[in-house]
Amino acid sequence: NDYLPQIKVANPLDLLGDAGPDRFQFALQVAQRDVGIESILVIVTPQAVTDIDGITEQLVQTKGRKPVFVAMMGGDHLETARKKLRQAGILTAAYANDLVDVLQVLRQVAAAKYSAYTFVPSHAHYLPSPKAPL
Repeated sequence: NDYLPQIKVANPLDLLGDAGPDRFQFALQVAQRDVGIESILVIVTPQAVTDIDGITEQLVQTKGRKPVFVAMMGGDHLETARKKLRQAGILTAAYANDLVDVLQVLRQVAAAKYSAYTFVPSHAHYLPSPKAPL
């Protein structure tokens, strides 16, 4: 951990409140190369010194095979950044727990794909009945 000596390498990886676009870029590159990571959930909690535009641009430019999900937490003033991420095909939300729910469903779907059992998502009770009129 020569590049980020003040960062404790763990899951989750906390880049600290003063993290700029370069720190996000480095962390994303490492995560994309790590065979033990299947997907990446980035949680941005802006501080006074946070470069939201720079971080958003870095997230948009990040290339890799693993899906990246971004929670831009901090209110409606971050909607412009969220919109830019969505336009780039990155699933984003205002709250991390919403994305965690998505990841859980994706994991259930992946597990069911290789299972002899029928998959019923944990959120199925929110879906309309096939016989119910729309």
